[in-house]
Amino acid sequence: MPLLAIAYFSISGTTEKLAHAVARGADGRAQVTLCRITGGDIVSGRFQSESLLETIDGADAVAFGSPTYMGGPAAQFKAFADASSDRWSQQRWANTIAAGFTTGACASGDQLHTLSYFSILAAQHGMLWCGLDIPGGEDPSGRNRLGSQLGLATHLIDGSLPESDLGTAAYLGLRLAKWQAATANRTVVGAAHRPLHDSLRLLRSRRCSSASSLVMPRR
Repeated sequence: MPLLAIAYFSISGTTEKLAHAVARGADGRAQVTLCRITGGDIVSGRFQSESLLETIDGADAVAFGSPTYMGGPAAQFKAFADASSDRWSQQRWANTIAAGFTTGACASGDQLHTLSYFSILAAQHGMLWCGLDIPGGEDPSGRNRLGSQLGLATHLIDGSLPESDLGTAAYLGLRLAKWQAATANRTVVGAAHRPLHDSLRLLRSRRCSSASSLVMPRR
């Protein structure tokens, strides 16, 4: 079964609720691993959890999550992203499906910038971005109420997440799982008619092998 890794930081528990909702949406269609980033993972400003990064190495899809702080992702998430630079130099996450979710204090709290950061992070790694296909304001159950197509953007109402936001998170997880299933049933031109899912895995493994001698410069 394909693996969905949900890499997220949460301090108050709100983003964690979204992460669990994403996991519920994918349940039964993908194996799901929740990869919570914590302050204890960061030593002297650097993210140190190699096991979390290795989990993402083996994932078929990744959902990035963080609250929006001061117009962008939390510093703890950014430390995780910076620690992925060795993977970037080898393009180890290339062709992995990616998506993102965030929450802010206000309806227009610059959550889009956080989602944009996630999508650029995914692009740096050669990942395949998966947005939402629910038109804002058009869903009968109120999903994607803020109208964000790039990913899931939410904010608290009277101190809690609306059920429609949790429903959007579950839908995002389902959408990721469906994308995984779709890659397993398609072929790539010139890839000897291998299923797309297998071909993407092969491409990723070849990139890792050919670039294994590269060293990311220290900055």
